[in-house]
Amino acid sequence: SRQQNRLIDSQLQSANEMAAAGDTDPVQFAAARDRLRDR
Repeated sequence: SRQQNRLIDSQLQSANEMAAAGDTDPVQFAAARDRLRDR
């Protein structure tokens, strides 16, 4: 489970970088946020 958390963290990190670049897909970002909340 720790490995899965690391994977989600890295996905969130790239989502944050994309957001900073103004290239965010809101649907993907919401999905990542929901995964964090369900963890």
